[in-house]
Amino acid sequence: MKAIKDNKIYTITTEAEAESYKAAGYDIYDDGGRIKAYADGKTVPFGKYAEIEKKCAELEDKNAELLAELEKLQKTKGEKSEKGEKSEAKK
Repeated sequence: MKAIKDNKIYTITTEAEAESYKAAGYDIYDDGGRIKAYADGKTVPFGKYAEIEKKCAELEDKNAELLAELEKLQKTKGEKSEKGEKSEAKK
């Protein structure tokens, strides 16, 4: 594993070392270069946070619309299948 902060890179071998570096502000990466744990105490700039909040609200609205449309389509499909069953029973 590696602990990385700014231009400093340390090779670490135990989880205890990883926890201490994480507490000191280092991100922990596995041997494949993928992030394993983010440093404690990281913050996000408010502008980025506001942008994400806005996008989240838009996506929640879109999701609600799509769920309503799905429900409507399922109801109409159910009604059509009921009509088909009734006409089959008459034959």
